[in-house]
Amino acid sequence: MTQIDTTTYSVTVGENVTVEVQAFHTGNFVQVFLNGAEKQPSTLNPPTFVLPMAGANGIDSARVSCQFANEAPDNAHYQLFFTGSGGGGKFTGSDIIKVSAVWHADISFISDPALLKQLTGGN
Repeated sequence: MTQIDTTTYSVTVGENVTVEVQAFHTGNFVQVFLNGAEKQPSTLNPPTFVLPMAGANGIDSARVSCQFANEAPDNAHYQLFFTGSGGGGKFTGSDIIKVSAVWHADISFISDPALLKQLTGGN
């Protein structure tokens, strides 16, 4: 797996992507969806999810949705980390921040080389 940016990754079909969600100044209120289906965590502290890449139409789509307790401070946030079973290292994804109007992150996992080339301008 390689990181294109904080929300886009290059993967291979059959690769398992591990999503780790670390909470700061809040509890672990996290849901993860892959291609519209909710996934259950493989571990709870920190919440960790294993996403199998199917590569339908050359892309898998994930959504990490978080909630914050009312009493959580304004600097409460979640940090996302991604690791692929095919190697490449551990990548830092986007933050989900309490003071933001959006409490989710949409992630694209690209397995089609032509689509990847189109998205990256041929790099």
